[in-house]
Amino acid sequence: MEEEIKWIKMHFKELEEKYPGNYLAILNNEVIAFGSTGKEVIEQVKRKGFKEEEPRFIHIPAAKTVFYRC
Repeated sequence: MEEEIKWIKMHFKELEEKYPGNYLAILNNEVIAFGSTGKEVIEQVKRKGFKEEEPRFIHIPAAKTVFYRC
């Protein structure tokens, strides 16, 4: 799992550009599933024959999200 954390850190900018606003499942330094909800991603992971505990799950914030304080 430590390898995947390093890989995510090294490729985060790339992941941000490719998967804004999505949840990702990463295993062996590869995105194995992605979608707009965590539930959707878990279902994809299971359909592909992986156990839910195997991949690392992350959420990529939507691009250019701006918060204003009123």
